[in-house]
Formats: sequence, structure tokens, C-alpha cells
Amino acid sequence: MSAKRRKTVRDESSRPRETVTPPAGGPRWLPLAIAAGLVVLTVMVFAGVRNHDFVDFDDGLYITDNANVRGGLTRENVAWAFTTGHAANWHPLTWISHQTDVSMFGLNPGMHHLTNLFWHTLNVLLLFGLLRSLTGSTMRSAFVAGLFAIHPVHVESVAWISERKDVLSTFFWLSSTWLYASWTRRPSAALRLIGSLVLFAFGLMSKPMLMTMPFTLLLLDLWPLGRTVSWTRRVVEKLPYFALAIASLIVTVAVQQHGGAVSSLQTLTIGERFANAVMSYGIYLWQLVWPTRLAAFYPFENTIAPARVAISAALLLIITVLAFRLRRRYPHALVGWLWFVGTLVPVIGIVQVGMQAHADRYTYVPYIGLFVAWVWSAPAIARRIGLSCRATDAVGAALLLPLLWLTHQQAGTWRTSETLWTHAITVNPDNAKAHNSLGAIYGNTGRVHEAEVQFKEALRLQPDLREGLHIYPNLGRALLAQGKVVEAVPYLERARQLKPDDADLAQEMGLAYLGADRPPDAIRAFRDAVRLNPQLEQSWFVLGVALAASGRIADARHAFNEVLRINPGREDAAIALQRLR
Repeated sequence: MSAKRRKTVRDESSRPRETVTPPAGGPRWLPLAIAAGLVVLTVMVFAGVRNHDFVDFDDGLYITDNANVRGGLTRENVAWAFTTGHAANWHPLTWISHQTDVSMFGLNPGMHHLTNLFWHTLNVLLLFGLLRSLTGSTMRSAFVAGLFAIHPVHVESVAWISERKDVLSTFFWLSSTWLYASWTRRPSAALRLIGSLVLFAFGLMSKPMLMTMPFTLLLLDLWPLGRTVSWTRRVVEKLPYFALAIASLIVTVAVQQHGGAVSSLQTLTIGERFANAVMSYGIYLWQLVWPTRLAAFYPFENTIAPARVAISAALLLIITVLAFRLRRRYPHALVGWLWFVGTLVPVIGIVQVGMQAHADRYTYVPYIGLFVAWVWSAPAIARRIGLSCRATDAVGAALLLPLLWLTHQQAGTWRTSETLWTHAITVNPDNAKAHNSLGAIYGNTGRVHEAEVQFKEALRLQPDLREGLHIYPNLGRALLAQGKVVEAVPYLERARQLKPDDADLAQEMGLAYLGADRPPDAIRAFRDAVRLNPQLEQSWFVLGVALAASGRIADARHAFNEVLRINPGREDAAIALQRLR
């Protein structure tokens, strides 16, 4: 055979096939045993969440203070789920999931936590089955699923009830991907493709971060599917996915802008956002291998160190170049790396939503790519340096042990609001949001002096009062509760400047002015309060008292009449009105 002919045969034999590798041989009971082991592992690590409470980090917004969720699964509440932009997001299936929990379990936080754990466990099993189906490797698929199950950075997605959208959307992501892969084996089975699109739509209605899924399908076409069809056909096949993703993007941007979630852009320049995004990639890579000092909220640094940005940028560039140069020998490394980089794009902070610099929950899906790249590349690298497969497996198994302990410890920090924010301050004492949140907890439990200390520290750290930190009114209330009226007034005045349309704050301002013996200012504040909310009974009453004391009898009568309009049975208002006649 000629050299040219031998080369042609060799090229054709090495060309990837259109079909995926079938599951490897071995005992039939092995996959079931591994699946059972993964369930036990996941539940064992997270079982403690059944004793956790709701926390003051969005759980009120999503559940405990949300009338449309507290009312359970009703026709009206389901209609609200599909039409609301509450919480600056459009994710109706997430709302319906929370409503279902309330209908089944009431406001028992332990059962809501166990629902999150249920979805996470399903995702672990789905990931194991999907990877095994795609690659034919049972043990490697099991190891990736195990890392996904118990990595400490994934605690936030599981132990935080409000992150139901994470575990729910990922269930649809993995299910949709599995149907897509099944369709590539039998393109004539159009129902599989339709089913994949439906599940993708469900995922977008759970969390819009799924908009990157069409790109991950293109990556899977490279490896492990190894499809030989042209790139044009591959992209055309994904057009329905891209259409759904673009529709979700448009809705998400509109809802977030309307809800004020992107207002923080006013405090961050485009350069700062790019620098933080590059540094966040580096942080996520570090947390993959050293997942300690994790917290519920990571504030922006006052000054981003150029050296840290440069190191992160260099690391990203080096890994990307290596992944492309070694793509023929290690295609899984390139696919896994691009999966990680690409799926983080919507939440990396170029378009800043909220005031977190980065967040553990954002890695729930992106880390799958890094897990795959690591697990599939490690044995090949080990062989090149003379290590046996058994030695590699032993090292991998040993790595799971510290992860188990770290994850168990991290899950415990979500037990209550106080443990959550106390831990966040331990991780980073310069966390203004954590100080403010802990101060609110102290204030609500009567520990007003401790609350004052926390609020003043939050104000010292963040005097510009960035979006979401209501430090000034909180500090003012803590001072009022201790009788420090004169000291409280400037903070409440600053709060009123920042929130001029807050009727309750105007009422508090009026009470503070009265305590500081400033009746004219108090009258103006109470008038603002009832103008903003004519149903504020107490503001009308105190306004009437202040007006009567200043000799404005006709205006005082009007105020007391308004009190009786709101509450006809209020005797002190009726008596005060009678005395003015």
C-alpha cells in the first residue's frame, strides 16, 4: 500500500464519529451502585439543612414576606408568577416551585431546604448519567458527579432557599442536554429535539443564566459527541435554542432595568467592571482548588490591585493558549475550559447586576466544565509522568475527604441569619453589607447598642451608601431606640434625602423631630408621610396632636377626622376631636 493510501486510511480511522461512545462494559449493577452512593454522599453532606431557618438574605423577598408565594399554589398566584418582574427577574417556574412548597409544607423552612436538596441530588444523578452516556466512562463520570455534589462552593446554591432557581434551572439544563445528545444519535427522532427545546424553555423560565446553553451544545458537538457534520449545520440546528435565549435576554434586561437591579452601574466605571470580571475568573479558579473563606456576599474592593488583575489575565491567557494547542490530544480540556469561561459570561459582572463582586452560586454550572477537564485529563497526564491509573484514582478519592468536611462546615454557616453574616464578617471584616445585615438582626432582637456598633462600622466602610445598603435609616432607628434622639436626626435626614418617597421613613422623621423639640419640622415630616400614604393612621394622629399644640385647630380637626376615617373605633382620636369643638 502506498504511503499516500496509508495516510488516507489512517486519517479516516482517526476521524471522530457522528455517534457518541456507548457506555462501557462491566457489571450491570455498578452504575446503580454508584448512583446510590452519590445519593448517600450528597444527602449525608447536606442533611443538616433540614434544621436551618429562613435567612434575611432574599428569603423574605422570595417567600416569607411575599404574599403571592405565602398564599401557595393558586390560579391567581400562578398568573402572578408569569406576569411579575418581582425581585428584578422573570422566572415563573421558580415562583411556582416556591408556591408549591408553601402549599405542601407551609412556612416550615426545613422542608423548603430539603426541596433544594432534592433538586440538587437529582442534578448529581443527571450529571452522572449524562456524562456516562456521552463518554462511556462510568468511573470518570462518577467522579465528576461526586465533585459537583460536594464541592464547597456549591453550598450556596443548595443551602440557600432563595437559590431554588439555581438547582431547578440546572435540572432542566441537564435534561435538555441529554435529549439533545440522544437526538444526535437518531436525527430522525424529531420529538427528542422538540423535547430538548421545551426543557430549555423551562430552564430559562427558572433562571435566565441558561441562555449560554446553545454554546455548550456546540462544545459537546466537538467532544465527546465528535460530530462530523459541518459547522454551518451545527449552528443552524441551534437556531431555535438561540432564539429562545435571545428572547430570555430581552425580557431579563427589561425586567432588571425596570426593577432597578442595574442601578449600581452608576457607581462602577466600565474599566472597573472589566477589571473585576478578569479578577473574578481568577478567584473562581482559586476557589476550585482551595475552597476556603467562602461567604454569602463578597463586596467590591475599594481599589482593585492592578497586580491581581494582571495575574488573573495572564492565567486566563496561558490556560486558553494551552487548551487550544493541546486540543487534539486533550479535546476534553478545551471543551471543559470553554464551558467554564463561556457559561460565566452572563454573571461575570460586565453588566453589573447587584453589588456583589462575585458569588459562589455563579459557579454551579460553570464548574462542571472544569471538573470534566480535570478528571479526563488527569489520568492521561499521570500516565505521561509514570503514575498508574490506580494511583491517580487513589489521589482523586483522597481529595474528596477534605471537600466533605469543608462543605459540611460551610453549609452550617447558613443555619440562621446571624450565623450567616457573622461568618461573612469573619471572612472579610470590611464587608459593609454583612455589618449592616447583622446590625438589623441585633436591632430586631432588642440588642440596639450592638446594632448601633454594626451600623456605624458599615457606614465607615461604605459612606457613599451603595445600592441595597440602607445604613442611614437603620442607624437612625437604632439611635432612636436608645433615646439618642438628637444624634439620630442627621442620619434620618440623610436617609430621607436618599429615599424621599418612603412614607414610613417620613413618619419616623416626624417622631424624631418631636423628640428633638422641633415641632414645625415634625409637622412638615408628618404632612409628607400622609401625602405619600394617606392610610398612615398614626401619622395623622400625631400630626393632629402637633397641630393642636401649635394652635392650628382647624387643621388638627382635619387630621383627627382622617384618623377616624381610617379607624372609626379609635377612641383617643374621637376624644381629641371632641375637645377641639
